[in-house]
Amino acid sequence: MTQGGGGSGVGTLLATGAAAFMAFRAVRRVMATPVETKLSCGCGKVHGTVSALPDDCSVVLCYCESCRAFAEWLQTRSQETGKKGRRVTTSDRASCVVMVPKTSLKLDAGLEYLKLAQHSKKTNTRRFFASCCDTPMFNTSEYMGLLSILTANLDDNWHKLGEPGVIFPEFAAEPLPKDDPRPRGSVATAVYNVLRFSTDLSKGPKLDYTNPEYFSHFKPAK
Repeated sequence: MTQGGGGSGVGTLLATGAAAFMAFRAVRRVMATPVETKLSCGCGKVHGTVSALPDDCSVVLCYCESCRAFAEWLQTRSQETGKKGRRVTTSDRASCVVMVPKTSLKLDAGLEYLKLAQHSKKTNTRRFFASCCDTPMFNTSEYMGLLSILTANLDDNWHKLGEPGVIFPEFAAEPLPKDDPRPRGSVATAVYNVLRFSTDLSKGPKLDYTNPEYFSHFKPAK
């Protein structure tokens, strides 16, 4: 009986702590002011506003091969066709993105220029680019309530949404220093936000998830 009572006490304590934490977050959300940052493609035909609370966002610096291939595929194509696409990768060829709820993005113009790309038919990540200038814009999925917007397409206010955390450093084009001081991205936080906004799948801009362009044929330079 004593052991059962102890277990019940621990459970009650955990439940109380969780409830207090959620109440604290709810109060902080009510009191918080959204950060607003302007979005545009390289030529300006796609433009709008992102308005989000930092608590709802994750900012990551991604070194994965798929993000690099997507960005450099469009950059190469833009140069070949003379379009005014924007380079969205960093000097060491990483992609900085901020994950925001789909409802945070309000497009003022250019929805018709947003086209879908996928690495291959087997991949789940849906990548959208501005076809007017071949600028990579954001990643998402019809099964997610979040958008991962490339910060190169945002004004400097995006820095107020959080500090970038490095993810997939093992796939960097060049090995990162062992003493790299930058924080690592939190997978737990990203998963938590994915679950939080799982009911927002069909909210936000009405994106066309049909007829993707595949870019698995493109091999980024070493």
